[in-house]
Amino acid sequence: MCSVVYRNDRCSVQHVMAVNVAVLLCCIVIAVFIPRIGPLLRYTGAVCGMVYVFMMPLLVSDHSQG
Repeated sequence: MCSVVYRNDRCSVQHVMAVNVAVLLCCIVIAVFIPRIGPLLRYTGAVCGMVYVFMMPLLVSDHSQG
């Protein structure tokens, strides 16, 4: 995770804390603006399920052939 965010293999405590605070703030903002999370989870699950149903067979067949 550190190499993706900071382009460095070694992370300091401050870097880890900054990433944790950013993730926490994202969760708080979503909780404030979308208090009923059920519909969001329902549609997210439906989209992910559709991707699995239609894309996984294609990816598996491409992987086995090439």
